[in-house]
Amino acid sequence: MGPILDLCITFLELGKAGLQRLFKERKELFQYTKDKVQSLLAKYGETLIENKSNKISMAMTLSKLAARTKKDVTAFGAYLYTRRVSGVKVVARGKKKAVCGIEFSNYGSHTETYSQLPYMAFAVAIGCRKEEVELFLVRLEKAITHFFVEDKVPSLPAPAAAAAPVKTKPDLAAKEKKTKPQSDVEEKKQ
Repeated sequence: MGPILDLCITFLELGKAGLQRLFKERKELFQYTKDKVQSLLAKYGETLIENKSNKISMAMTLSKLAARTKKDVTAFGAYLYTRRVSGVKVVARGKKKAVCGIEFSNYGSHTETYSQLPYMAFAVAIGCRKEEVELFLVRLEKAITHFFVEDKVPSLPAPAAAAAPVKTKPDLAAKEKKTKPQSDVEEKKQ
C-alpha cells in the first residue's frame, strides 16, 4: 500500500499541469539524449538501435566494442555501474542460461534471434534532468575509451577529426590523481 499511496500523493502535489510539464520535459530530453548519443557513437562505429514505439528507453550496439576487446562485453555495464551509472543493461551474444531446466540463448534479450547483439539499453525516465544526461554522456565516453584503449588492440577506429583526442591510459591516470570531485556535476566539468 505504501508505494501506491506515495504515487497518489505525488500526483496530487504535482497536479495536472505539473505532470504534463514532466511529460513534456521527458519527451524533449529523450530527443536531446538520442541526438547526443548518436553523435558520440558515430565516433566509435557504434549506432543507436531505432525503436519508434519506445519513447522512454533506447539501445546502442556494442558489436564493434565486443569485437575489439578481450573482455566479456557485459563488463562494459559493470564498468559503468562502478562509475555511478545505474540502470543500463548489457546483453551479450551467445550468453546462455538455464531457468527451471529451460535453456535460453542470448539471455537477457527479449528474443533468442535478435540480430543487433550485443547491445546496451538505457532509459530517459520522467524526472531525469539535462545535467544527469550530460554526466551520463561523459561517463559513457570514458567507458568506451577505456574499452578501446585498455586492450590496445590494433586497428581501432580513431575518433572523428572534430572530436577531442582519445586520452591514453597515462592521461587518464594523471587526471585521476587530481582532487576527486565533490559531486557528479563537478565531475562533469573536469
